[in-house]
Amino acid sequence: RLGGLRNLSVGAGVGPAAAERMVEALGTLRLTRLEYRGILTPELLRAIAAQPDLTTLAIQTFAAVDLSPLEHAPRLHSLEVLATYRQTPTAEELAALARCKALRHLRLRGTSLDAAAVGAVLGKQVTVEVDPR
Repeated sequence: RLGGLRNLSVGAGVGPAAAERMVEALGTLRLTRLEYRGILTPELLRAIAAQPDLTTLAIQTFAAVDLSPLEHAPRLHSLEVLATYRQTPTAEELAALARCKALRHLRLRGTSLDAAAVGAVLGKQVTVEVDPR
């Protein structure tokens, strides 16, 4: 029914059931852009990474999360992470994103990480922008 949908902005909630519903929904879609607010589980991140045409991803989550499953996103060009939790990812925790071959832009919001330090971990091909707000 929604098979033609390419851009999705969704707030899925904070419980594990919300993440499970998103995994199911993503299995029926072929997105190029996703803006997601809610709980992120490893299964949901794998489902996001499995989107073959996804080029742009913006995520807002409410707990610390391992973003390493996104290294398997074949066309992910732009990633925005809004940290709405007290424990923001470290540059080392973002290192797995260096294996995301298509990634060219990373925007981190709500964190005081040093853009140069994150950029050094990700490599010259990724432009890093940090916004503490």
